[in-house]
Amino acid sequence: MLKAAGGLALAGAAGGLTAAVTAGPADAAPATFTHPGMLHAYGELNRAKVRVAAGDDPWLAGWNRLTANAHAQSGWKPNPQATIIRGGTGENYGILYNDIHAAYQNALRWKIAGTTAHGDTARDILNAWSAKLTTVTGNADRFLAAGIYGYQFAGVPFTTYTWGTGQNCAQQSQTVISSASRGQARPVWDILHYHYARRRGLSVPYITAMAEKGRPEGGGGDYGSTSGGFDQLGFGTLLYAK
Repeated sequence: MLKAAGGLALAGAAGGLTAAVTAGPADAAPATFTHPGMLHAYGELNRAKVRVAAGDDPWLAGWNRLTANAHAQSGWKPNPQATIIRGGTGENYGILYNDIHAAYQNALRWKIAGTTAHGDTARDILNAWSAKLTTVTGNADRFLAAGIYGYQFAGVPFTTYTWGTGQNCAQQSQTVISSASRGQARPVWDILHYHYARRRGLSVPYITAMAEKGRPEGGGGDYGSTSGGFDQLGFGTLLYAK
């Protein structure tokens, strides 16, 4: 059980390449979950596989960005911790997000190129963490860590996870739009561009401009070493171009 001190919890177990999602009782009957889900449908992964094999851009450019990333190498070794701290004394959450992105990037290489070594690496990272991590703690940022990194773990193209219930955070009001971090490059724009501009046929000129500025998108490790560069799993050009 991965537990965030203060009440937020998620549970994880990566016992092989099976996948399922379970949740508590709901008013409506849950829909059947088809894995891979969340960020990627089968068709998106298959399109990337076909286009990369054909040498087509922008998929090939996105693929080259992936394979050049240090996190995407099959020699990556996980460093699981029993307790992850984000905020306050003893912060070590960087260990977690680096391993998550290594699992994700190796899983992409396995799904797209079929390289068993990368699939094994992704599996080993997930299994190592699910066997050891029990607590996510720190100051109020612990809830941010549990949400972001729990979602990212579940976004790896093979994972089995169950999710716990929420947290009674104190209500706060934001009265101004912060100028902090404006203009930073993040690998998030292509997923928005291809959904709204290409799939929905809507005009989103500012999203499109940002996507074009950062293409081909990379992922964790390409946008600095601090946590902001790991908030998105990335590689939107490779996975969502159409």
